[in-house]
Amino acid sequence: MEHAWCRWAEQEALRNLFQSLLAIASPASWPVSEGERSWWLKRKSMEAFYSLDADPPRLDEQSPDLEEVFAVAMYAYAAGSVHWMAANRVTGHRIDAQPIVSVLALLVGAGVLMPAKNWQGSHKIGSQAAHFLISLTVSICKAGVLVWSDEFQALFQYNLDGELGWVKPHELNALLQQVMSSGSRAMDERTPSEQATEKAATVDLLDALLANHRQQRLIARLQAELEQQEG
Repeated sequence: MEHAWCRWAEQEALRNLFQSLLAIASPASWPVSEGERSWWLKRKSMEAFYSLDADPPRLDEQSPDLEEVFAVAMYAYAAGSVHWMAANRVTGHRIDAQPIVSVLALLVGAGVLMPAKNWQGSHKIGSQAAHFLISLTVSICKAGVLVWSDEFQALFQYNLDGELGWVKPHELNALLQQVMSSGSRAMDERTPSEQATEKAATVDLLDALLANHRQQRLIARLQAELEQQEG
């Protein structure tokens, strides 16, 4: 996947984004030909320079869907970490789209991710990742849909008094209020047809996330975590 990102960034992204991506990429582990690997290793040695340590965009610029938050959490749990470009890839956005910062901030507040040095860095999974995913998966199984509601508020407030790193607490609180209120309004305004469509979309998302071998291993890990909690 890194190989595809670097090829895209070389042609489509700003120069500083391409150089920054080279700085965090690991061409030596790419599943490509030896010649291709050597070429990218040479590019990395000559051009890699990380220059994206900027202040994060405001968190309330865009309210993410809960499905996007769930998808990024699933990816991070399977991979062990996630950075902003990977999160954009998982959610279907351009890999340099900055509004993904809201998803990362919500997951840091929930204890699903540990805060990185900056919002564009690699975030390792936190102590609440399994509990969070189990809770949202159970909600999908019961309701067939995944939308913002008050039942999830405690999940996202888990780490508000803890170490948030680059996440500004007052902005995170404002974002939480924003998404919860928007979710309540959306629930009240949905027609039966829209509810059926949302359920189908949520089921499709879950099926897609669990389609490959890595996600099958993820479910096994989640089931083991759940059994430990129940035991």
